[in-house]
Amino acid sequence: MKSKQVLTLASAVFVIGLLFWHSESDYRATQNDSGTSLFNDLSGEKISGISIEQGEKKTTLVKRDGIWRVKDRSEFQASPSKVRSALLKLLDLNLSQRIAEGGDLTALGVSDAAVKSGRTKLSLLGEGDSPLGAVFFGEERRTRKEGKSLGQLIRRDGEATVWLAPETFVVAVAPEQWIDTELFSIPASKVWQITQSNLPALETNYTLRSNGIGTTKKFQLTPAMTPAVTLNDSVLAQITGAMEASQLVDVMPIAAAPKGLIFDLRTLYQLENGLEYTLDTGKLDSKNYLKVSVRFNPELSKEVSEAFEAASTPKEAGEGSVTTTTLATSKPVPSSPEEASKYQEGYKDWIFEIADYQAERLRQSKESLLKVEPPK
Repeated sequence: MKSKQVLTLASAVFVIGLLFWHSESDYRATQNDSGTSLFNDLSGEKISGISIEQGEKKTTLVKRDGIWRVKDRSEFQASPSKVRSALLKLLDLNLSQRIAEGGDLTALGVSDAAVKSGRTKLSLLGEGDSPLGAVFFGEERRTRKEGKSLGQLIRRDGEATVWLAPETFVVAVAPEQWIDTELFSIPASKVWQITQSNLPALETNYTLRSNGIGTTKKFQLTPAMTPAVTLNDSVLAQITGAMEASQLVDVMPIAAAPKGLIFDLRTLYQLENGLEYTLDTGKLDSKNYLKVSVRFNPELSKEVSEAFEAASTPKEAGEGSVTTTTLATSKPVPSSPEEASKYQEGYKDWIFEIADYQAERLRQSKESLLKVEPPK
C-alpha cells in the first residue's frame, strides 16, 4: 500500500474515531449528569402537608402543632417514622440518569393521565395547602435478561425531564397505612393484676394476681385453685403479654362506630406504677374492635409500694439467722394523674381495629387458662 493511501486511511480512522467519541460524549452527557436533587429548591421545614393520589384513591397528611396527622382518619396521629422516612427519601434523592425530555409521559407512567390509571403522584403542600411541588412515580425499569431492577422512572410536575431513580418507591395510598399503629405497650413484667369481666354486667370471669415485683414474679388465679388445677403457661403468657407490642389495623371516631358493634368483654390491666388500662373489646363482621381508657389509681400505687417494702425487709428464719429477699427490679416509680390524663386524651375519642391474634389474646377464656392435672 502506498504511503499516500496509508495516510488517507489513517486520517479517515481518526475522523471516525473522533466522531464516535464526540457522539458518545454527547450521549453520556445526556444520560448521566453529575447528580441533582429533585427538590433542591425546597426546605423540609416548609412542608406542612402531603397528598398522595393513585387512581381513584387519595390520602392527605397534615401537620398540626408539629404533629403529623391523617386527615382521612379524622386527623388521628400519623406514624412519625413513616412520614419522616418518606420525606427524607424524597428530599435526599440524588438523580444522575436522564431518560427523556418530554415524549409520551403517560406511557412512561409520569403524568396525571397515568395517575388516573393507577400510577402514583405525591404532592408536597405548604402553609394553607399551598402547592410546593409534586412528583410522579412511573414504571419500574428492569434488565432484559436477569430481570434485575434498574430503578423507577420519576418526574417532577411542571418539568419535562424524566429521571431513572436508583431505587423503587412504594408509596402507601391507603390512609390506615399511615396511622401510628404503636398504640401503647404494657410489658408483662410491669403488670400487677389482670381482671377479665363480661359487659355490661361486669361479671368477673377471672383475676390474675402477681406474687411479687419484677421479671421473676408469677401470676396466680384468685381465688386460689385446687391442687389438681394449674395454669396453662402458654395461655397465661398470651394474656399477660397481650399488649406488649400493640398494633392497630385501623382507627375511627367513636361517633363513627359500625352499627351493631357491641363491646362485650373488658380486660383491666393494673400496673406496678399505679396506672390502670381498661380495654373493652368486641367483634363485628370478622373485625375486632377495641376501646381504651386509662387512669391513675393511688390506692393501687400504695399497695404495690407496700408490697415492695415488705419484700425488701429482712425476715427471720429461725436460730437467730436473717434472710433477705432479692428483688428482680428496683422500686416501681409511681405514675401520676397528669400522666394518665395525657394518655387518656389520646384514646378517649377513638375506636381501634386490632389484629385477630391480639383480640384472641385479650379474649382468652377462663376455661382455656386452666389446666387440669391427670390423677396420679
